[in-house]
Amino acid sequence: MSEIDGLSFDEWLDREKRQIESAERQTQRPAGGQSRRVQSQRPAPARPAVRVQPDAPRPAPERAPSGLWDKWKIPLIALTAVLLLGVMALAAGFAYASKVAKIETIYPNVSVNGVAVGGMTVDQAAALLGDAPDKYDNAAVTVKFSTGESVTVTAQQLGLEPVDGTAFAQAAYDYGRDGSLLANMKDYLSCRSDGMQMRVDLADAGGVDVNAIEALVAPVAQQVDEKLGATQAQIGENEITLVKDAGGQTVDVAAVCAMVQDAFEREDYADIEYDPIAQGMQQGQTVDRDAVLQQLYDAVYAEAADAMYDPVTGGITDSVTGVRFDMDQARQIWDAAAPGADVVIPLIKEEPALTSEKLGGMLFADVLAEKSTTLYGSIPARINNITLAAQAMNGTVLQPGQEFDYNACLGQRTAAKGYQEAGAFEGGKHVMSIGGGICQGSSTLYYCAVKANLAITERYCHQFVVTYLPRGMDATVSWGFPNFKFVNDRTFPIRIEAWVSDGNLNIRLMGTNVDGSYVDLTNETWEDDTHYYAQTYRNVYDANGNLISSTKEAYSSYDKEEAVQATPEPTQAPVQEPVQEQDVYVPPAVTEPEYTEPEYTEPEDDTQGDIQTETDTEMQAPPEAPPADAA
Repeated sequence: MSEIDGLSFDEWLDREKRQIESAERQTQRPAGGQSRRVQSQRPAPARPAVRVQPDAPRPAPERAPSGLWDKWKIPLIALTAVLLLGVMALAAGFAYASKVAKIETIYPNVSVNGVAVGGMTVDQAAALLGDAPDKYDNAAVTVKFSTGESVTVTAQQLGLEPVDGTAFAQAAYDYGRDGSLLANMKDYLSCRSDGMQMRVDLADAGGVDVNAIEALVAPVAQQVDEKLGATQAQIGENEITLVKDAGGQTVDVAAVCAMVQDAFEREDYADIEYDPIAQGMQQGQTVDRDAVLQQLYDAVYAEAADAMYDPVTGGITDSVTGVRFDMDQARQIWDAAAPGADVVIPLIKEEPALTSEKLGGMLFADVLAEKSTTLYGSIPARINNITLAAQAMNGTVLQPGQEFDYNACLGQRTAAKGYQEAGAFEGGKHVMSIGGGICQGSSTLYYCAVKANLAITERYCHQFVVTYLPRGMDATVSWGFPNFKFVNDRTFPIRIEAWVSDGNLNIRLMGTNVDGSYVDLTNETWEDDTHYYAQTYRNVYDANGNLISSTKEAYSSYDKEEAVQATPEPTQAPVQEPVQEQDVYVPPAVTEPEYTEPEYTEPEDDTQGDIQTETDTEMQAPPEAPPADAA
């Protein structure tokens, strides 16, 4: 530090200040004071006696002569001294400021983040600051929402990088060196007297990236909003509980982000508790009562639904318990509650008539109908065709209201599918045709459908009487036309079981007989010279055997066979192109197949089955000449 007149700068300033104050006191002494002291030292001169005459004028007193210099001499001397001292002080100040500018260390009493670096070089301070623990290493702020969600924001996520010791050491060194000489000297003297505490600025540490805060907070806030949108309702087994006027609020993302930013700037890493409901209610926010209740109603409402059989999985669907609440009652409960109080709304439940457990014990539990028709006397080819038909039908499940289509179920009968030539009726004669004999499958199934009290939607009798079922209880089919169809008009699914064993075609319909009723199928038969006739009746009885109803089922007319008819030997049948199986049946155009006139042989005679029961549908007359595979 420089010296003036052998004194330090501070000592010199104190001396000069005392001299100036002494000069000022001299200039403030009253004028004439000194003259009063002089008069007291000198005797007053003798004055001659004067006799005063009456009314004579009094003589004026004598005045000592005075000059301008005597009047302003002392003030001018004092002013000159002050100016001289000011110039000297200013010169000394500039000299001192120049010396301060040459200091190569950090000003005294300077610290960075509480670390004293005064009097150090930049390198020394940088080494010291670099070894100090970084205050952002483990810095994190967690926001906890009243709905249970939380989000944690770390300093690293916000770009607050570790402190660069060199940068902050340089900042400490640069303090008080970016102004004028006198301004820098003033900062220097301030550091000496008061010190300087420097803090790490967030911008210098990487800055608080508000967009980064929002990117972390916004997704969690959306989850909170979804809960708030559900009005914070707790849906129990028998009631709904919610807080009145809660649900119209949403998370103020900007406010939450500002809280996080402020926490990092203040280095306050305590958890932030945020309750959007309380915030909204403090601001007097309320919600639309009817909108909230309607939203709740839509959320909990469920219509009671019975369990059902799933044809895709082969299992049982879950039953559904109906749930709702009385809207008028809910409004009254809401209005009676105070803001912020719990609103408890009772639920109304309706159990399904058929639960999953109940259906599991009832599904396909009962035999609705079953029938075995003999294959006695049938050639192997005919038995093969009937076996393929049984395999096609077996396992078919019909839901309530679903229609069964025999032709669609079997598909077109082709050699590619394994069907063979067997006897069939065509044009009033016995012929050999691919798929001959499958009408025994449709007839046996028709018999069971009537016995199960199902609705028959399409059925035709054969042109001639068959021997495996009583008259009026058969159903002829051919690819395209005629066809056999029925509908499951019961309340539960039914399953068809069909198989060939021990020289019989066996068909069974499994389902659920809820009331124990059953059908007895009877017929009346007569004939004339050219035809046989049959009228069948569907007789429905209750579980106790009481007749519920008796209706006409079907009218059938059969041609009488000529005295001489031929049952042909197998011949080479025309080659038929196989067709793809289709989920939706589209019948092809019906064409009359070509065939070879066979030689006469005695026709096959299948054993006629015993009489059983059927259902009432509108009578349908058979076609004049069914196509070839009708047998």
